Amino acid sequence: MNYQRFLSFLLTMSAFGYLAVRPVEASRSQSNDTEPNSVSSSLTAAQARPGFELHRQRNFSVEYPTGWLVDNSGNTGSDATLWNRQPPTLGGGEWPSDLVRTNIDIVNSSYSSVVRGLEQSDNSEILRRGEVTIGGMRALRVWSIGINSLVIQTIVEYSDSQTAIISSFYADDIWIEDIQDVHWSFRKLN
Repeated sequence: MNYQRFLSFLLTMSAFGYLAVRPVEASRSQSNDTEPNSVSSSLTAAQARPGFELHRQRNFSVEYPTGWLVDNSGNTGSDATLWNRQPPTLGGGEWPSDLVRTNIDIVNSSYSSVVRGLEQSDNSEILRRGEVTIGGMRALRVWSIGINSLVIQTIVEYSDSQTAIISSFYADDIWIEDIQDVHWSFRKLN
């Protein structure tokens, strides 16, 4: 997926009311931005941890909680989309509190270009951000808030000319641990 197609997807999500600005709640988005030992020490591209399934796709793998759904048809506008349950039809309104959507995209743009684009965007209000390392790769974790959902994005320096963008949309903080497990589990496949 190229960077322009990804930006188009984000604008489409915004048009459906899933990515616009709303007031910040101080209690939101509190978590640990340190890669858990259980992920970094036990994850390989060949197997998933107990309670998780492994999705492998051409050049990356990611773990997700058992029972979640994977759509890699391209119909969602992303290379892969993970859902914690059957998704509703699009159409705005409140983001259901029991729904999590995670998009995974590899874009043909450098890490610095993607980060610069994020910094110049005013589509969401950034609550916090921090540098992290995912599978040995430099990454930026960004917590933001939209009109109908909270958003956690991890931007990973995949190669000199490609960047992985993992974006999770959710409405209830009970999903943060599952979302972070998915983000931390991202691995580049050679």
